Amino acid sequence: MLNITDMAEELSEITVAQETPETFTANDYVKIVVRAVKQFFVDINYPEEYHYEYWTTNDEGELCYDRDFTVTEERYVEILAQLKFFEIVSLQYSDMVSYSTDAYSVANADKPYANLKDKIEKLEHERRIVFNKMIRYTLGES
Repeated sequence: MLNITDMAEELSEITVAQETPETFTANDYVKIVVRAVKQFFVDINYPEEYHYEYWTTNDEGELCYDRDFTVTEERYVEILAQLKFFEIVSLQYSDMVSYSTDAYSVANADKPYANLKDKIEKLEHERRIVFNKMIRYTLGES
């Protein structure tokens, strides 16, 4: 069983140093991981394996997805969640650009966005590497 609440807490810890225009709540992180789990089934091309009935809570009241994930699959979901987090943040920064007025000039206001773009590219690269390690999906076997 994949513990979504634990993954959301880990995502929060991993991204704590990332400055964000808006504050993320614990529930926001859970939503990001839920989206990542859904994306996992799309990426492996087995959407029929995704079922709403598999969303459950454990004895501690934590949200879980009732399916066994290999460590590679779990890592893939973690990467997808990080990608989704940084994509959301980059969208929040996307309106920031350098600009000038008669009174003052602001330069490099888009610098946080440029750094995020690099982080997203690195995560995309890692995502492809991990996906290719899930041989049964890359070969189209179930």
